Amino acid sequence: MRRKSAAITAFLAAMSLMSVPDCGRPRISKNQDSENGPVSPRSPEPVPPPRSDPSIDLNRSGADWIRITSPIRRAKVVYREIVRGTVSNPKAEVWVIVHPMAVPGYWVQPKVEVDDDGSWWVRVYIAQSPYSSNGEHFKILAVANPRTQLAEGDILKAWPEAQRQSRVVEVIKKDPVKNVF
Repeated sequence: MRRKSAAITAFLAAMSLMSVPDCGRPRISKNQDSENGPVSPRSPEPVPPPRSDPSIDLNRSGADWIRITSPIRRAKVVYREIVRGTVSNPKAEVWVIVHPMAVPGYWVQPKVEVDDDGSWWVRVYIAQSPYSSNGEHFKILAVANPRTQLAEGDILKAWPEAQRQSRVVEVIKKDPVKNVF
C-alpha cells in the first residue's frame, strides 16, 4: 500500500507541474473568486458557508467534552461491566445509558459520581441477567447535564437529550460460564 501511495503522490506532483491552457478566462488565484471568496474547484460558483446544524458539525458534538474511555468499541463485556470515562467539567451531572440492539429501550444506569479531576466510573447492567443475551450487541452512551431528570432503572424510548453526549460505544455481551461471547 505504501508503494501505491508514493506512486499516487508522485503522479499528483507531476500533474501540478503541467500547464493547462486557460482558454481565455481571467486567472484568479487557486480556489479564490475575486468578489465572493472561496470557490469549488469544479465550479466558478462561490462555496456556501458551512452548515450550522449541530448534528452535522462534529466539533460541536461534545465528544471531547465527555468521553467513554472503557470499554472500547466491540469489546466483549460481562453482565456487570465497569464503564469509565472523563468529563471536562467535574461538576457536570453524568449518566450512562445502555441500549440493547435486539430490543427497544434505552436503560438508564446508576448515577455516576465524578471525581475532582473529571474522571468517572460506574458499574452498568449489560442484559437482564448474567446468563441472558450472550453474543448480543449493546450500545453505551454517556451524557452530561441531561435536559430531563433521569433516574436509575428508567427505560427511555430514545437517547436522552443533554448538554453533551459521548460517542456511542458498541459492545458484545459474553457468556460468563464459557468466558466467550
